[in-house]
Amino acid sequence: MRILFVIDDYRENANNIAKNALKMATTLEEGGHTVEIVCGSHSKEGPVHSTGQKKISFLSLLMRPLGIRPATVWKKTVKESVRTSDIVHIFLPFRLGKKAKRYAKRYNIPATAGFYLQPEELANALKLSRIRLIDYFLYGFWRRFYNKFEIIHCPSMMIEQMITSHGYKAGTYVIPTGHQTEKADHDHDKPPVHRGKFLILMMGMSIKDKSVGLLLDAVRLSEHEAEIQIIVAGKATPKKKLMKKGRYLTNSPEFETFSDSELEKVAGYSDLYVHTADADPFATECIEAFATGLVPIISNSVHSAAGKYALSDESLFEAGDPNDLKSRIDFLIENPDIKKSLAESYLEYAETFSKKRTLKRFERFFKSALRHQNKDS
Repeated sequence: MRILFVIDDYRENANNIAKNALKMATTLEEGGHTVEIVCGSHSKEGPVHSTGQKKISFLSLLMRPLGIRPATVWKKTVKESVRTSDIVHIFLPFRLGKKAKRYAKRYNIPATAGFYLQPEELANALKLSRIRLIDYFLYGFWRRFYNKFEIIHCPSMMIEQMITSHGYKAGTYVIPTGHQTEKADHDHDKPPVHRGKFLILMMGMSIKDKSVGLLLDAVRLSEHEAEIQIIVAGKATPKKKLMKKGRYLTNSPEFETFSDSELEKVAGYSDLYVHTADADPFATECIEAFATGLVPIISNSVHSAAGKYALSDESLFEAGDPNDLKSRIDFLIENPDIKKSLAESYLEYAETFSKKRTLKRFERFFKSALRHQNKDS
């Protein structure tokens, strides 16, 4: 299939949506499909057609905390890209996506969409999470756009449940992005600077102070505080504020950005993964972590996809509660046999999200859209 991705911002590692779009494209291309991109900005070589990014506007300011740059619309670029595709997949309900949908309808090209921009995640990024009316408004505002599609890709069961509860009528396919991670050897020696320490890994594209602060508070309360070392892999903001808070710990937290290969190595010598996000539509980092054999401890927030991946109560803590998180951390430190057994269970579970299975799910999703289009033609 010749699949066209329509995405405002395709810069590598710029935001969670771009990161997962790149993973989807790689998976499909390795399965023998051709993926072309129409976007506003990008950092990749290959079949990418750029329309340019939007100048300062209300939308661009709104999206800035999530690292998303809305695109401008060049009609000729969008039209020609759509006309030469077998199927169009739209990532965001903005002007670029809406224009691509109109051209797809005009030229009788099947179009699908993904619900990747979670209202709760945006509200959290804007520090407006207490105003729940914002979430209801955005779900309602985008509903008209998404109800024009026969099927929608949901990156998690949580997203499917949320959009269904807000009156979205399109059919849904739940397909996690999956992982390309190999099992790590957690028995090899840690780097000298980390030997004798219990390493807790947190990672993400953009990690907010609330998420990191919760982990810092939990470790400060831990019976094993002196032996714990936190590694935050990703863009943690504001970094200075978090480093100041971390000075009260015996081992100051480390804030680093890593390449994918470096991050796999770090996961290989870490002891535990903690996922504290209150809102997360993908939870890709959680899947990638337990695919290496790391046991996760995950927030049970109803707005985070990660909670659905917990295999036991030991892997779940009450959202926003540092005391409960501390109890889960201490339990797994004090019960290495249980942690080892859980690691084996998570490794087996990770096969559900392998690249091969993910490819088959996406192929079924796009073939379903083609069948719908042929039926309606």
